[in-house]
Amino acid sequence: MKKVVSLALAFLTCISLCIFSTSALEAEGFTYREDEGKAVITGYSGTETDLFIPATLNGLKVAEIEDNAFYQNHSLTSVAIENGIEEIGNKAFYNCTGLIKVTIPDSITEIGDSAFSYCVYLTDVTLGKGIDEISNNCFSHDTRIESITIPEGVKELDDGAFEECTHLKNVTLPSTLTEIGKYAFAYTYNLSSITLPENLETIDEGAFYFNSALTEVTFPASMKYLSHYAFYSNSSLASVNLNEGLLTMGDMSFDGTAVTTLYIPSTLLTAGSYPFGYIYNEETFEYEHKPGFIAFCKEGSYGAQLCEGFGIPYMLVSDTPATVPATEGATQKATETKQTDFKKGDVTKDGEVNKIDTNAIQKHLAYLEKLTDDKLKLADFDSNGKVNIKDTTKIMISIK
Repeated sequence: MKKVVSLALAFLTCISLCIFSTSALEAEGFTYREDEGKAVITGYSGTETDLFIPATLNGLKVAEIEDNAFYQNHSLTSVAIENGIEEIGNKAFYNCTGLIKVTIPDSITEIGDSAFSYCVYLTDVTLGKGIDEISNNCFSHDTRIESITIPEGVKELDDGAFEECTHLKNVTLPSTLTEIGKYAFAYTYNLSSITLPENLETIDEGAFYFNSALTEVTFPASMKYLSHYAFYSNSSLASVNLNEGLLTMGDMSFDGTAVTTLYIPSTLLTAGSYPFGYIYNEETFEYEHKPGFIAFCKEGSYGAQLCEGFGIPYMLVSDTPATVPATEGATQKATETKQTDFKKGDVTKDGEVNKIDTNAIQKHLAYLEKLTDDKLKLADFDSNGKVNIKDTTKIMISIK
């Protein structure tokens, strides 16, 4: 029995030694663990401030810099990663407040979420060509970055990628980019211009939220989806050129901008609340038509219906304008058709029963706009003497 116990103890001791040895390896000031014959860097206890991270340690290929490996290391001033390392983990260099320069090689294919977030003195970033996305909050709150070049091959800028990079002035986006994520460039107060690349399809919610320096935006022909608050409170944004091919426009896409003229693409299919032509009155806490605003639409388009339904001043154009036509003397507004026999549900009295009518009912129910008595009769689609959300549902069913 004693012999069995001794053997068991010896076996357990051997296992514990193996575990200890694989979890506490060290070389050149780096701590690392071995994983399938490769090294994974887990930390750094050395004294170098200008740090070179090698691609081999003790003869092992370094495959990865693990999550939190250099988390809140305030001594580092520069980091150069040797070509051959493939991954940088989540928050790997998070809140390295002394870090000024970072060089990432082409071998890196993945950079984790918040990898360089809150590196508040980071100014010099070189990105390799191996990545296909900039991860969530990757460089958020890096307030000293003034210029960044996103390499070719990157397809997505994920949520908050450069959020609150308050000194960011120049951004070069690759032709491969298809999506700009939520709040990716929010609060970048010094970004005065940006060229959207030719393959971009989606600008997500709040992507350029509260950017006070941006003055002009031209959408490429590839753009399809513009989400909620995309350019919300861009107070200097005066010129916006939307593309034919755009399908959706979210809530308050251009609220709080200086835009006074806007061509609405004939391809537009859906739009959210107050996408253009409105301004929020902070005294009455209500949205009102923006003084002097006028939209340009093609006859029969959804944009024209939208303007007519919401009473937004607009003019009809036959072709997509290269530049928005001069508006001097342009006072045409949405007007009700003169016919007297309106169908039930034709709340806007434009001769058609469509989504614009349901929007008008919803705004009335939300106390945003009050329908007149004659329009309330048309809104009472089921003729029960009440106007409620059931009427909008039945109108949509009848349209379908």
